[in-house]
Formats: sequence, structure tokens, C-alpha cells
Amino acid sequence: MQWYAFHEEPPSSSLFPEGKKKRLMDLFGKWCDEVITLISDTPEDMILQRDIYDRDMIYTWGIGRVTLIGDAAHPMQPNLGQGGCMAIEDCYQLILELDKVAQNGSGDFDVISALRRYEKKRIPRVRVLHTASRLASKLLVNYRPYIEFKFWPLSNLANMKIKHPGIYVARALLKFTFPHFVTWMIAGHGLW
Repeated sequence: MQWYAFHEEPPSSSLFPEGKKKRLMDLFGKWCDEVITLISDTPEDMILQRDIYDRDMIYTWGIGRVTLIGDAAHPMQPNLGQGGCMAIEDCYQLILELDKVAQNGSGDFDVISALRRYEKKRIPRVRVLHTASRLASKLLVNYRPYIEFKFWPLSNLANMKIKHPGIYVARALLKFTFPHFVTWMIAGHGLW
């Protein structure tokens, strides 16, 4: 089993004198019991820190007889699990376009045209998933499950947890839109 958490920090902030587990509990210890249990039950030496650097997607993937695929063209954060999937779809589309060249001709112009067609067909779908991945990352980094009351007269209710109202709005929105988006995301090439 693998679990991961996002927290925005400056690069190279990997020194945690009290340990990574303590750092995670400081960050996520007020979340639900399941999160606390995951952190508590994970051995310290099994907790890995992997810095993730985000980069904008580029919209020109190739020049001449050279093109890019996968992370070279459109790196994605791992929260939707689509980085490798997009690279596989890139390869599939590239094979389809180059196969047309092999069947109909083999001149330089035909190969270059095939590479540009591959890019033109892939960029719109990848753009949507790249944007969704970035949005999911921003939502995860800024997620706060409860409203904290630190002002009078409610400051006496420190132990009272009230779910953030945005959770209800998001839940209602996701209930109707997310299944369609996931179907499109997973079905990939066939629906595009």
C-alpha cells in the first residue's frame, strides 16, 4: 500500500530533526482518524520525501523530425495518476500517425506532417488533464476540513469542529460531474 500527502514548502526543506512522522503529524494531525492512523502505523524509515516540481505544459512539442512525448512535453503531478497514462496514449497516437506514413509514403515531409498531426491530436486532451492535475494539487494543498473559530464569542468552542461549507458545495458538484470526467479520463483515446 502506498499513501502520499502534499504540502507546499520551499525546495530542499528536508531536514526534520524530530523525524518525518512528527512533521506529518504536525501538518495532518487534525485530519480524520484514518489519516492519523496511516501516519502513526507507518514506520519512520518507510516515509519518503519526494519533492515535486511543477512545470507548465508546453504547446509546441516538436520541430522538424523531432517531437516530445510524456513528461518531456507535459509533466503532471501524481495526484490523478495520469502522467504515465498520457505517455502511453502519446505513444499510441504517434504509432497511428507514423503507420499512416508507412502505408502511404515515406518522405521527410510525410514524417514531419505525421509528427505535427500527433501533436495536434494530443495537445487538447493532455491540456485538460494537465489542468485538472494542477487544480487537484492546489485543492489538496489548501484543503482545510473544518472551520476553526478563533474569535469571540465562539473561541470558547475550541473543541467543536464544524465542516467547512465548501465541502457540501464541492460534494454536490462532484457528484454530478466527476463520474463523467473520470469516464472520459480513463476511456481516453476512444472518447476523444
